[in-house]
Amino acid sequence: MILPCEDPGLRAAASHRKYSRVGRFDTLDMDVEMSLVRLMQHEIDLMRRMQVLTRDLEVQPDWSVQGAFRTIDTFGEGKLNVQNLAEFMGRNGSYINAKEALAFIRRIDTDGDAKLNF
Repeated sequence: MILPCEDPGLRAAASHRKYSRVGRFDTLDMDVEMSLVRLMQHEIDLMRRMQVLTRDLEVQPDWSVQGAFRTIDTFGEGKLNVQNLAEFMGRNGSYINAKEALAFIRRIDTDGDAKLNF
């Protein structure tokens, strides 16, 4: 499991938790398993909604990935960071804080630099 680097308190709590090995044929407590199932269901639902929204964007005649990237990259750096994303969202009526913007970027970021490169 990946620990959240931007929240030292949560990282410390998770790091100091008692470790117990779960064997191949062991089960977790029912409430833990149900919570895990709900988390996975939410992830699957999110993925499905994103696929629908992506298809809806792709059929728009004025849509292009490059154009969208340039619109968000207000500094023209060829990268999107927390500030770019938060400002873009705010300009469009959806206000997010830096922590939320970083969480969004980390979901897509492949090289771990907390920036999205075109």
